Amino acid sequence: MADKNFNFSSMDWDGYIQFRPVYPREVYSTIYAYHDSHGGAYDSAVDIGAGVGIVSGELVKKFSHVTVTDPSELYVSSAKSHFATFPQERISFLQTKAEDISVEKLPKGKQVDLVTAAECLHWADVEVAARRIASVLKPGGTFATWLYGPQPILSEQCGVLAEAREIFYDIYGKMIRQYETQIEKPSEKSGGAAMNARLNHMPFSMDTWTDVRRIHTKTESSMVHRGWSSKSSKVSEGEKVEKFANENLLSHDADYEYLEGYLVNWIPPIKVKEFAKVELARLQKAMGGQKIGVIWPFVLVLATRK
Repeated sequence: MADKNFNFSSMDWDGYIQFRPVYPREVYSTIYAYHDSHGGAYDSAVDIGAGVGIVSGELVKKFSHVTVTDPSELYVSSAKSHFATFPQERISFLQTKAEDISVEKLPKGKQVDLVTAAECLHWADVEVAARRIASVLKPGGTFATWLYGPQPILSEQCGVLAEAREIFYDIYGKMIRQYETQIEKPSEKSGGAAMNARLNHMPFSMDTWTDVRRIHTKTESSMVHRGWSSKSSKVSEGEKVEKFANENLLSHDADYEYLEGYLVNWIPPIKVKEFAKVELARLQKAMGGQKIGVIWPFVLVLATRK
């Protein structure tokens, strides 16, 4: 089962990496262009809710030192294994929640130039997290957080792929019902409601932050499930709400193996291969060895520490 920190003991990180959408270069280039525009340095970065360290692996290409953090001891251990052959003087590991992070806890005990939090803050108390994140950033430092919705948009097709699309959504709907039963009932306080809010529920005090940008794709699409509620927006006057020029920023041409892998690795405790065995067989037949376009709704939030 899971706790509020997405801590699944049955997590298959190889499967997670293989069958989750890959953050494209444009995500990182947008972050770095924003960081550069505020005179940001590249000495140190912190990756919050890092899991095995997918984002951390990108940060170490740019920053002299990166601290990989996660609330889960198991995930931090997995990240250490993931970076076992990497120069250890350039990377550190810390088990902590976003709400508890502090300069004193950081391995070097100093404020940093960049903090990232990818696909994780829907589990957090974002009002507390925003204050703690600000405390570890240098003045002029950048905070970047992003989120994609787990309900993908499959291309509308005719013929057999139209059937495949319907079967996929049928399985997804059954997973949602299993999630509601096994993991978390939908409510305004749930992680799903935070995802549906597209991080708009995260407040940025004008006393602490400047140049807040919220950049979206596929705003007409639900992030998780239209039947779930959404947290109240805390977007304030003066913040920039924008769209990426590329609405298909997070996308993949998926074959049957990928679709199955995505469903299986989305929420490990939900045993898709067991309860949807018949539907998966139908999906494989309907795909007929072809590929179908998959797009995920996405939001990137950027802010500078005053």
